[in-house]
Amino acid sequence: MFAMASHPTIDEVMDYSLNAFHSYKNTSFETRTRLSDEIVHQLTLLRNNLIDTASKETHLTIERLQTEFDRTLHQFQSYTRAYSTGNWMLPRIDTGKKDVRKMYIPLGPVVVYGASNFPFAYATPGGDVASALAAGCTVVVKAHPAHPQTAALAAKAIQNAIQNLNLHPGTFQQIELTDAAHGKALVQHPATAAVAFTGSYHGGKQLFNWANEREHPIPVFAEMGSVNPVFIAGEGSNSDVEQLAVKLSVSVSNSCGQFCTKPGIIIGLQSNGWIQFIHALQHQLSLKVPAPMLHRGIHQQFIQGIQQVAGTPGVQCLLHTHPNTDNVQPVLHEVSAADFLNEKSLQEEVFGPCTLLVTCHSTDEMLAVAQSLKGQLTGTVISPEFHDAFLMELIDILQSKVGRLILNDVPTGVEVVTAMHHGGPFPATTDSRFTSVGPDSILRFVRPVTYQQFPAHLLPDALKNDNPLNIWRIVNGCMKNDAL
Repeated sequence: MFAMASHPTIDEVMDYSLNAFHSYKNTSFETRTRLSDEIVHQLTLLRNNLIDTASKETHLTIERLQTEFDRTLHQFQSYTRAYSTGNWMLPRIDTGKKDVRKMYIPLGPVVVYGASNFPFAYATPGGDVASALAAGCTVVVKAHPAHPQTAALAAKAIQNAIQNLNLHPGTFQQIELTDAAHGKALVQHPATAAVAFTGSYHGGKQLFNWANEREHPIPVFAEMGSVNPVFIAGEGSNSDVEQLAVKLSVSVSNSCGQFCTKPGIIIGLQSNGWIQFIHALQHQLSLKVPAPMLHRGIHQQFIQGIQQVAGTPGVQCLLHTHPNTDNVQPVLHEVSAADFLNEKSLQEEVFGPCTLLVTCHSTDEMLAVAQSLKGQLTGTVISPEFHDAFLMELIDILQSKVGRLILNDVPTGVEVVTAMHHGGPFPATTDSRFTSVGPDSILRFVRPVTYQQFPAHLLPDALKNDNPLNIWRIVNGCMKNDAL
């Protein structure tokens, strides 16, 4: 993996990455497109091996991993298409009193901490790596200990692609760390320009703190905890209630509830329809087959989390799982809005197949619950009415709390499209302005530079008068892709 040593130090890894960055940042559109295509090719060659290995290491089903693998390939392909348009550089040209031109350039070496629950899409070959490489940054991945063999196979595929294109071997590296002190050294190394993380609140916040303790702080793009509230503002007909219970039961329990967008709390108004929904959801969740979680640590955290919820004053347990078995069943709790508002701990994410029902006795109480929420990745509203004043007020509150608003759908299933925003106010992420999914995720790893009064031959191609890259630019306030 490394040219300089078989067991390199963090200093060697990061210095090697910085050395590679000096050449990689200047690679052409064509070169980065070819790299992405070659990575897709190399991953595809290992498809069956990767999926089988990941299934053994994570307990995730082959079917689920096949879908995730295809998504991973799509991420590389879509980010490459976005990169090749040049839109991520956001070129601006103003030829007024002074000639002022601006574009975005790569930050530098990016350290990526992958997730345990997505061994492909959010790990070694995941979106953070794809978007950082597209931006022109070199990458160092901290391999996740929950799926080390999968990580090693994926890293080999990426390294083969880099070698086949004769790029600097330090363009992509992967290391294994078991000591927290080494993790701190990785974040605080002078060559590290940014950090991307997907995982728990405590893990992401620790990386964020380390980055801000540096002499020169760097951005940490951490996706952390979220309970993804679902507000049922109207149930509709009896058949609508049953269908809603089916959809939400799948969203809560799919992949053993190990999605960052799993609906962790469901809020409804006391009514016959709400009672019917509770019974229907309880029934649907009770039908789910018990399944193992990703690893023993997550299993233990899940048991501790549901026990803490169950022990909170006012909480009733409607469905439970046995704490001393390898497989877990979906868990369902219920609490009044008054008790929910009095106990902030009920807003903490419990990672796994569980959700908390919050019963409100008025629309004012439902609005109070919405207002009390911390930052979230998603917020969902279920309502048969689209012009209700209460609905508009609820949406107005939620849009200040979440990164993605959903109407009459479920939060799980994050599409890799240009309009997607997978982020949210703290503590869902450390910077709500950026997404970790979709082509806009490239913008995490670039920064703006203005060139004032530069002669043409010293300007980057993206800002030259003849527009050799044939990209769209804002020229004196107008969007154009022709020459000046």
